[in-house]
Amino acid sequence: MSARALVIALAALTGVSTVEAGVAAVWAVNDGEKVEQDDLAHTAKAGNSAWDGRTVRLFGAGNEVLAVQIMVESDAKGIAALSASLPELRRAPTPRTASDERSSSSPSTT
Repeated sequence: MSARALVIALAALTGVSTVEAGVAAVWAVNDGEKVEQDDLAHTAKAGNSAWDGRTVRLFGAGNEVLAVQIMVESDAKGIAALSASLPELRRAPTPRTASDERSSSSPSTT
């Protein structure tokens, strides 16, 4: 089985209304990154291996479990309530291999 890349687009999280929700910033890091609770100037905030400043991208082999940490910073008013959603989960296209070509041209045995 060939390795497959998963792309998780969380662009909707960056669209949180900062005026209404009390959200000052939203950013992400990979699951192995250590982030202290009050670290508002973390070096990975602007971009890192999982976050380009707008979208989270994770890569892994087929059937692999992937994780990411989403940081939500409040403004001085604080956050009374917060909800987030994953609007899109898609698999990046993978190149077809010779093995794929042979199996797709074989007659079905069902």
